[in-house]
Amino acid sequence: MTSKILITSVGSMVAQNILETLKYRRQNLFIIGTDASADAPLYDCDKVFLVPDSELPPSDFSEKILQIIKSENPDVIIPGRDIDVIILGMLKSQHPELAHKFVVGNYEIAKIVEDKWASYLFSMETGLPFADSILYDSKYDREAVGLFIKKHGFPLILKPRKGFASRSVSLIVNEGQLANQDDVQGMILQEYLGSPEVIIDFTNDLIRKGTPLFYTLEDVKYSLQLFIDRSGGLKDSLVTLHKMKNGVSGRVDIHSNHGMDDIITLFHDVFAKKGWYGPLNVQFQKSNKTNELKAYEINARYTGATAARYILGYDEVGFALSESGIKLAGADPIFNSQKSVLKQTYISERPDHHIATLNRDGVWERK
Repeated sequence: MTSKILITSVGSMVAQNILETLKYRRQNLFIIGTDASADAPLYDCDKVFLVPDSELPPSDFSEKILQIIKSENPDVIIPGRDIDVIILGMLKSQHPELAHKFVVGNYEIAKIVEDKWASYLFSMETGLPFADSILYDSKYDREAVGLFIKKHGFPLILKPRKGFASRSVSLIVNEGQLANQDDVQGMILQEYLGSPEVIIDFTNDLIRKGTPLFYTLEDVKYSLQLFIDRSGGLKDSLVTLHKMKNGVSGRVDIHSNHGMDDIITLFHDVFAKKGWYGPLNVQFQKSNKTNELKAYEINARYTGATAARYILGYDEVGFALSESGIKLAGADPIFNSQKSVLKQTYISERPDHHIATLNRDGVWERK
């Protein structure tokens, strides 16, 4: 029996990771993708629909997705990026008869997780360890920000409340840089968890020697991946270490002796109680001041390291399919003995004839 899977924003890096985990075991799957651009890596799917961008405006996207769900009747629906998580969560709440299809949980939690300021407030309310943060937008509280700077000192992280892969994130090393920000609408300040000395030495070298054409200041990231099943139970979890570059990880290592059992239990219990279902990713870094692990970002979806985790033996896409009674068929090259993997960019041909068909008809299907 063939099962249908619908993956939104299938041209995204997250969705490409999902497809990669299914590459050799999809004989009994019919994979449907949606995307706003025909000129994207979409054509590993069996069928693709051209849809409005999920951000412009979201209502157009949600209406089109609902039409596709009703016409194609997929068994499982997986979001491919952050805004899709929110929209699918909304559709799940509005259409309880379809709720079992969505690999997302509570709509309110989806909205909280997309917003880093809301994530911080939620963490403070529920006792989750999270990097200290404060609003820094056009109406920020000068006195409160001053006290925040006094408490943590420089450097500080300036980041948008919404976003991914470190886009529009700045490292602020003094008050002058903070004052010179042109547009702080929708931004927060967050404590810097790494070593201030490394940043100070680097900025001094910039003044003395000039700016390198390519550089990165990112450190090792601890990543916790959970999967919460329909009953609220913890299906499985994995802690990995990621060597970061330009907001993405290039190397992923299993962190066996992580000592994070209490943190895993805490995050699971909080999100399960709030009605989350599916994958949950929490990114941590050790505080240079206290040696305490603190979260600085939460993602309620699969990530750009999903394929790497699959090779390491953590089959989070398979978890979602098994929750819907889908048994995958085909070779399953999980390398359970692997403890470390290097990530790579997925390359595919540019099929002009397929692109033309999708642009013309709004739908493409493999013949």
